[in-house]
Amino acid sequence: MVDDSRNPDTHSRTLVNRLVSDNQQMRGQSIALHSYQSKLTAALSSAFPALAGHLPPVPDRPVWTESRSNANGTS
Repeated sequence: MVDDSRNPDTHSRTLVNRLVSDNQQMRGQSIALHSYQSKLTAALSSAFPALAGHLPPVPDRPVWTESRSNANGTS
């Protein structure tokens, strides 16, 4: 940490790099889960047509794209 007589810039750079890495990992997990949800919903709908009306709708895009665009002030 900074209190250990280390350069604060080095600490900040390490922290930012770790956050970027964690963010990329979470983005990948979000995309994978969205893909799985889409495929599972399609498979359940085709295998059990009576169940199709009770399945939740799958969003067009993964959730991370919506929160990212709102965070930038764009829609």
